[in-house]
Amino acid sequence: MTGRPDGSRAVTVTLSHDQQLGFRYLADGDYWFDEDNADGHDGRNSPLYT
Repeated sequence: MTGRPDGSRAVTVTLSHDQQLGFRYLADGDYWFDEDNADGHDGRNSPLYT
């Protein structure tokens, strides 16, 4: 992850066409949360479809 001037971090991931990626964010205090703008939420991950 790359640091940004505002203190946040970012990463770019390139996926192949017709691939699904599921992910979540981990915050301080072992708190996991989903991406609000993901293609869906399955209760465990925030899936993105390419």
